[in-house]
Amino acid sequence: MSALETKEKILDTTLALIKERNGDTVGVTIRMIADRAGIGVGLTNHYFKSKEILIEECIAPVMEEVFDNFKTSDGEEGRVGSIEATKREARFVMHFMLENEAVARAAIQSNAASGNGEDYFSRLTDAFAYSMADKAELEAMLNNDRISEKMKQQFREHCVSEQRRKAFMITSSIREAFIRKDTLPGIIGIDLNDSEQCDEYIDEMVEMLL
Repeated sequence: MSALETKEKILDTTLALIKERNGDTVGVTIRMIADRAGIGVGLTNHYFKSKEILIEECIAPVMEEVFDNFKTSDGEEGRVGSIEATKREARFVMHFMLENEAVARAAIQSNAASGNGEDYFSRLTDAFAYSMADKAELEAMLNNDRISEKMKQQFREHCVSEQRRKAFMITSSIREAFIRKDTLPGIIGIDLNDSEQCDEYIDEMVEMLL
């Protein structure tokens, strides 16, 4: 087995264990991964210096689909900073998390452990903030040749910062509803497994926050 094949087998095995445990990575050990993959612990540690690094490499390709969607939408939408566009993005994020429940839960668990401000949900907050910023105003400023690059960057950050608090509330509401999805019907009468109810919840939440 080549080095690439060995590494891919370790990653595939780890992802399978994460899914079996519905995203609970605490009980997934390097020994468990190595035994399931039929690879020595030493070799597993050779390719991945820690369990945290291994888990991150497993969930990263899946979670990046969320940010790819923001980039695609940004290109398709002439002016993304509308309530309807924000609803669309929020619906996508929630449905993505529900469809990839184990990985999303693993990402939340990983975020809680890191707390470095560069986790998936901090990035998601920024993605919403950028998508909610006034595109026309931003483009006019960024395309002005008479303004220095430093001033453009400051203006860009200012426009995004104005939206970041609202973006954080949207991200937090999505995350909390997802975490509590099994008890949500009894709390607010919403079943996120019902696509129509899920979209109604997202739309109402965005309208209230914006």
